[in-house]
Amino acid sequence: VGRLPDVDSAMDEIALLLQHTESYERFVRHAVDEVNKARVLRREQKLEELRKRRAAEERKHIERGGGGAGGGNGPDEEERARRDEERRREEEEELAHTKALEVLPAH
Repeated sequence: VGRLPDVDSAMDEIALLLQHTESYERFVRHAVDEVNKARVLRREQKLEELRKRRAAEERKHIERGGGGAGGGNGPDEEERARRDEERRREEEEELAHTKALEVLPAH
């Protein structure tokens, strides 16, 4: 094994390495958490932007006389249902493309 001062010195270096490793692991976990938070925020902003754009399109459609309280026009209802379905599909697709990062456990 060697002399006692050499063993003591090696143990100190190993302890320092472990401290640095634990510190780095905390940093990586924190960075991953922040990236995940940013992704959630970006996804929410994109969905909100999409909703606003759709609402503006709906207002334009109504202003042009394409919708309103006219008493259940079949084509208008079908168009609205189609747009709602398209909106739902786009939101689901946006959610499906985002995947949370995770830190794998040490082996």
